[in-house]
Amino acid sequence: MTGRHATKHAVVIGGGLAGLAAAVKLAQDSTKVTLLEARPRLGGATHSFERDGLVVDNGQHVFLRCYTEYLDFLRRVGAERDYEMQPRFHVPVLRRDGRATSLTRSGLPAPLHLAGALNKYELLTPKERRGAVFAALKLRRLDPDDPKLDERSFGDWLRANGQGKASIDALWNLFTVAALNTSVDEASFGLAVRVFKTGLLTHREPSKSPASCAVVAQPASGTPTRSTSSALPSTFTMTVHPFATVPFTAG
Repeated sequence: MTGRHATKHAVVIGGGLAGLAAAVKLAQDSTKVTLLEARPRLGGATHSFERDGLVVDNGQHVFLRCYTEYLDFLRRVGAERDYEMQPRFHVPVLRRDGRATSLTRSGLPAPLHLAGALNKYELLTPKERRGAVFAALKLRRLDPDDPKLDERSFGDWLRANGQGKASIDALWNLFTVAALNTSVDEASFGLAVRVFKTGLLTHREPSKSPASCAVVAQPASGTPTRSTSSALPSTFTMTVHPFATVPFTAG
């Protein structure tokens, strides 16, 4: 930037969700932005690919109301109509034999809503349901900002607190894979605590609860939708290049 009235120019490296969010925020603050991405698409882990004639989506299929920064990003790019937010948390679960069950938040205040949600969850035995409630209550007392949490995996903590393979597969991984895009054994314990505590284990009013769930209505893709493109300022340009061929000097 030179001169008193020169336009600020920022270079953002990486076109994943974090890079896109940073670029959009800068552009909407009247900064000229060049976004550099090595892949021939944008979105990072959020993308679609085709295999044997089937389009497979990877990334954020389900998110919670407590994902405030993600919701802000969707609002900034004009994608509010591309998802549906539930008034109360409700997740249908399809069994291997084809029969359906579900996890539905009851109208009781937290943490009593847990008992109602698990009461009719047929993938767990009554003993496993009780054990899951006790583990959730212990989880609710943890501080997600405690750095010691990440000295172990979320899966290690679950097993140390009485959660067996059936409970992990049918309950805990159901949320961890959907919300964190990884299994309990690979998930950051601190991040898992934040998601479960903020999104599922607190708040009294179901209609305002961060545990309300949203389902992305359109396939995740590296190509901006029409609404997304029209919402971006003219100062926002996307340059897709391998990093090695793009000269970039700081300062």
